[in-house]
Amino acid sequence: MTDPKEARPRGSSTRATWLLAAVTLVILGSLLMPGPDVPKVEIAHVDLLVHAGLFAAWAGALIAAVPAVRNRPWTAIPAAMAFGLVTETLQLFAQARSFDLLDVVADTFGAAIAAVVASAVARNGTSSEPGVGS
Repeated sequence: MTDPKEARPRGSSTRATWLLAAVTLVILGSLLMPGPDVPKVEIAHVDLLVHAGLFAAWAGALIAAVPAVRNRPWTAIPAAMAFGLVTETLQLFAQARSFDLLDVVADTFGAAIAAVVASAVARNGTSSEPGVGS
């Protein structure tokens, strides 16, 4: 009988996969809540910072969870852009929400930050996985 740990692709992480799922759900919940329920903040463009932060976290989780993306962190950028376009399109069906191309730009910028950080970490030979690169 084969050990279940050996059946998983080399380098996959269950924790990273759960983190990706959790961040995805937080993004969907945050971006698709009805407009009247969105907290009001009187700081100009703070929503763009929120988008960038959420999608930096999402891209980082994607890079950690998917070995093919981990090996090429820049591929997280178009993935995040596509996910951002999907979430903005879904907002057209949410109460008092709308599609905003600047939000997609902020999403993509956040993913680029995560890709730069992941590339720098990989270039330095460090890893967030225990026992790897030590």
